[in-house]
Amino acid sequence: MAQKSPATAEQPKASKETTTKPGAARGRKVEKATRSGRQTVQSKGANPPDRTLNRFTNDQTITVLVKENPRRPGTKAFERFKLYETGMKVTEYLEKGGNRGSIRTDLKRDNIEVN
Repeated sequence: MAQKSPATAEQPKASKETTTKPGAARGRKVEKATRSGRQTVQSKGANPPDRTLNRFTNDQTITVLVKENPRRPGTKAFERFKLYETGMKVTEYLEKGGNRGSIRTDLKRDNIEVN
């Protein structure tokens, strides 16, 4: 029976501290292993949010741009979209049970316009 040599029996294991996971630190500087050694690079994070979608106030007017409700029937989003009426203020929509997240999503998808 052949025995393993001591050199192959104890091979060094890579420590978790030196390895970096791709995408683990979104938008942060991370160490990247290259053929020539290690270097610090800017990681690829998620796309920055569109700040113009957050720029609506409670006194602005909502205009519905689509004829039919684009949301899937039976979902909460479908029910919130039914709350929109052309000419209503953002405050009125929020009081009826809508939320700002729905307004941002519908603005992004060109379902509504806020002026």
